[in-house]
Parts: sequence; C-alpha cells; structure tokens
Amino acid sequence: MTDGPRPLATTRARRRHATTLSILETSRRVLAAEGFEALTMHRLAAELGYTVGALYRYFPSKDALVVAVLGDVVETLRVDLERAEAAVARRLTRRGAEPGLRGLVQVLAAMATYESMADRHPEQFRLLATAIGDPREITATRNARAVVPRLRVVVEHVARFLGEASRHRLLRPGDAERRTVVLWAAVHGEILMRKFGRLGLAAFEPRGLVLELATGLLAGWGASEGIVKREWVGVVRTVRLAQRRAA
Repeated sequence: MTDGPRPLATTRARRRHATTLSILETSRRVLAAEGFEALTMHRLAAELGYTVGALYRYFPSKDALVVAVLGDVVETLRVDLERAEAAVARRLTRRGAEPGLRGLVQVLAAMATYESMADRHPEQFRLLATAIGDPREITATRNARAVVPRLRVVVEHVARFLGEASRHRLLRPGDAERRTVVLWAAVHGEILMRKFGRLGLAAFEPRGLVLELATGLLAGWGASEGIVKREWVGVVRTVRLAQRRAA
C-alpha cells in the first residue's frame, strides 16, 4: 500500500502553507506601517511566537522575505488587472466593439485598476510606493530579481493591449512595454500627488486627473482624444463594479 503517507504529507504541506502566509501577512503589515528598517527577523519571530531559527526554515534571509512580500503585492495587482480585463471584455462583446477599440479600452481599464489600488489595497500600495520611492537599495539586486517574472506579467498585460491598438492604427507604432511603464509611472505619480489636494489647492484636486493623463499620453501616441474621453466613464464604472463583486 502506498496511500498511507499521503494524508500526512498533505497535512504538512497545508500547515507549511498556512505558516508561510502568516509570516508574509505580518511582514507586509510591519513594512507598510513602519518601513523596511522596522522589519527584522527577531521582531517577526517575537510577533508570531516562533524562534528565529524556525523563521529561517521558511525564508533564508530578510531580503528573501521582503522580495516575497513585494512579489505578493505585484500578484495582487495582476489579479486585479485580469479581473478588470474580463469585465471590460464582456462589456465590449455586448457592444460589438471593433477589435482595435478593444485594445485601447483595455489600456484605460488597466489605468483605472491601478488608480484604485491605493483605496482597495492600502497596505500593498503603501509598500509598493515605498519600494519605488526609496532611492536606497532595499534589497540586493540579485535577490530583487526574483520579482521580475511577476513584474513582467503585469507589464506584458498592458503592453499586449497597447500593441493591439497600434496594429489597428488607433495608436502610432511604438515600444509597447516602454509605453506601459510611462503609463504606470504617470498614474502612480497622480496617486501620490493627491496628498496635496487636502490643502485646498485646486490644481491638486484628484478628480479627473487620471483621465487627463490618459488623454494626454494616449493622444500623444496617436489616439483620438474624443474616443479616450468617451470610453473612460464606462470603463471606470465597469472596473469598479467588478471590484465590488469580487470583494
């Protein structure tokens, strides 16, 4: 009989998975609230009730742990993007939208999805913003490269739709991955600038800023401003509805 050990192995795997999730969630909370210096293996062990040695059986170093947390943050964004893509695709199918327009509208959906991240996933967004905004090397480059596969999936998600819009001549030809990074940087910057809105300066009022970014950047790459503005409201409504249903 070879079936005997399997339940034990499954139980061990489940227990290890649950412990790994607990370590990652606690680490994310500390990192988001207090920064990268606040997280140490000794502090984490004390909060979780483990020995430091036990933690090292799950993560060989603090660097490995930080990279795993950042990888999970990027994974959260990937899931959100795919959920928005599916919802927008259904809406476009019902409308019978032409293929070229589908690509451009999905780019807007990706921008609307990232814009909402700070509200929907505040800890993850704060952590991502800190990682991006801190000019210091948070982890050794050789360790940070472990995030690249997940990061590439996110970039390629948007680049695919930019390429589709270009193929159907709704955008001029261009480096789709580079354009994806420009769009990401622009929306990320808009979110960070919202803090000044509470000071009463009209120029920092966040309402409509992402649409202005989308219109300016996409029109600069050849898109029709009229199409971008016309599609934006429906895209935002569809994305928000999909997010509420998933919550």
